[in-house]
Amino acid sequence: MATTEYPHNLPVLWEDVMFDRTSVGSTTRSAGDAALWVSMRPSVFLSIATPLPRPRPSLDWLRDRIDAGGSIAPAELVFDAGLRVPLALSHEGRHRMTALGERLHDRPVPVRLRLRGMSDFDLDDRLVGRLRSGARSQRGRSFVDGPLFEDAEVDLGGRPTSGVPPPAGMDCPMPPTGVKWM
Repeated sequence: MATTEYPHNLPVLWEDVMFDRTSVGSTTRSAGDAALWVSMRPSVFLSIATPLPRPRPSLDWLRDRIDAGGSIAPAELVFDAGLRVPLALSHEGRHRMTALGERLHDRPVPVRLRLRGMSDFDLDDRLVGRLRSGARSQRGRSFVDGPLFEDAEVDLGGRPTSGVPPPAGMDCPMPPTGVKWM
């Protein structure tokens, strides 16, 4: 059974896979980008990201790590959401999503969406709805029709580094807690 908890700051067990945003494959979060946690099917992620030309040996390593109960960082997609039709700019996690799609039979998993040049305070129902309804794939080669993801919520983790809350006393405004889109 899937949990609805996202790995904001602490690891979470989603189905039988441990997700830790500071684990293998983690990425930093730009202070200038808004971010959302969504639950997305691996097949949807892979249709948005640039196709994998051929799997690397890291795919087998990831399969073994997941099977052994090791944690992995959630995959990430970066979008230009300021366009009329959101455009995927970059990704991190094609091998992880390939392994997760096999392991979980394409059930949704946590994915972080970064929105280039936007603030967490720019996030509203209209923007989330537009992202959910579809986007142009990376390099704009095709349109991926939605829904792209199920529920979504603002990433409450630290801005400077993925998974690290802001240091005490650091002037780092955070969006209101409890903001969640279903």
